[in-house]
Amino acid sequence: MTVKKLGVFFVSIFLVFSVAMDIRAEEELQKKAQEGSGLSGLQEKIEKLEKDIEELKKETETRRKEAEARGKLEVTEEEKAEKEKEILAAADRRYTLPRRRTLGLEYNFRYSYYSVDQVTSIAIEHQKEHTLNHTLVADYALLDNLTITGALPFVYKYETLMTVPVTKQDENG
Repeated sequence: MTVKKLGVFFVSIFLVFSVAMDIRAEEELQKKAQEGSGLSGLQEKIEKLEKDIEELKKETETRRKEAEARGKLEVTEEEKAEKEKEILAAADRRYTLPRRRTLGLEYNFRYSYYSVDQVTSIAIEHQKEHTLNHTLVADYALLDNLTITGALPFVYKYETLMTVPVTKQDENG
């Protein structure tokens, strides 16, 4: 075959192929037009997108309202400063040091009671413990910011232990 014949052969194959493709594309377009799915599917997608946009607008509005409500509930800087002053004033009243050359005396009393019963195979033990704590505390302020503190504790403990033996009884009586 010559080059000219090969060129004509390839051109004719190309033309046949392109005509076949055009025919097939036109058949598909006719088929879609008959079904009407092309335009209705696109319209459905547009409607879905519009619905999604409306839902997003509603959600945005809800979140904006929630943010406004949170903003109204927030404590302002003035309120924070006022609350801080109240706390510092209360702490200042509670933890003040005594004035120079003053003596302070304090008496504390505490009572505690403890009781336990222990059962063993041979006895029942009743144990009781009473504790009395007396404390005398003295504070002397050497300077306005220096205080010496001393404590004198007195502890009294009273314990009792009572043991009751366990006896086995006859099963016959």
